[in-house]
Amino acid sequence: MTSGKIVRGVEEYCLESWREFHELCEKVFLKRPACIYRGQTRYDWPLRSTYDRLVGRYPKRKNMSACIPPWFECPPYSLEQQLNAFKRAVTGMRGPNPRPLTDDEYWSLGQHYGLATPLLDWTLSPFVALFFAFAEECVPSGSPPGAAIERGVYAVGTGVFANGDPVGRGDAQLRIVWPQADDNPNLAAQGSLHLWVPRSRDVEQLVRCNYEDATREAVLTKVRIPSSDQDRLDCLAMLQRMNITYLSLFPDLRGAAQHVNFTWQPGLEELGPYIPPSV
Repeated sequence: MTSGKIVRGVEEYCLESWREFHELCEKVFLKRPACIYRGQTRYDWPLRSTYDRLVGRYPKRKNMSACIPPWFECPPYSLEQQLNAFKRAVTGMRGPNPRPLTDDEYWSLGQHYGLATPLLDWTLSPFVALFFAFAEECVPSGSPPGAAIERGVYAVGTGVFANGDPVGRGDAQLRIVWPQADDNPNLAAQGSLHLWVPRSRDVEQLVRCNYEDATREAVLTKVRIPSSDQDRLDCLAMLQRMNITYLSLFPDLRGAAQHVNFTWQPGLEELGPYIPPSV
């Protein structure tokens, strides 16, 4: 395990294997104030919101009233339009007598069901983050099957969000969104919360922008973890012994179905329930 200096609030750890992750938690994260964590399949993916990624795919809006110009240089929906469209779309779908929701609660509800939002999912558990980093197979473009990749786990110290206040100024603010929903069991199972990420920004950019002089205490910690196919399976098998699976993190029918499909992968069969042979 190697680590570099803290530069503008950001530090990085490079592990030789996922097996060093427990040691990192013990020696680093347990000795700090509370952190929130996120796992990503690829270390080199920026910490950007799903809304921002969708804007990258569809950056233009068609001119519906004239042919000059044929396209406008802006996404089809602004954030406000995206939220209002979702509010209209879910009308009548939240059960009888649904309670009023704040905008943040609507964003959180949409995030749960796959809406592109300005939120990024985080968790209070570093090992849940490790699961999401390793859960999906990933073959880099142009690489042969089984090629090793680098997966990423990230930690942000919650002490920077004193009293729930956002970090930064103007359009560079980063803030925590605590979802409040009684009808989403995944929130408790995953220790879930969100970070609101401004348009055209990622979390690392915002930290470096707002903590230019921070060299003694990290605000964002990046953990780089190499992973081959076998490493991935071994890591997931270990996490299963800790009861960290799709079944435990998504305690609903979709999670149960996803867990069963997940155990089809060679080497993960033992994660599934014992199925007696048919008579």
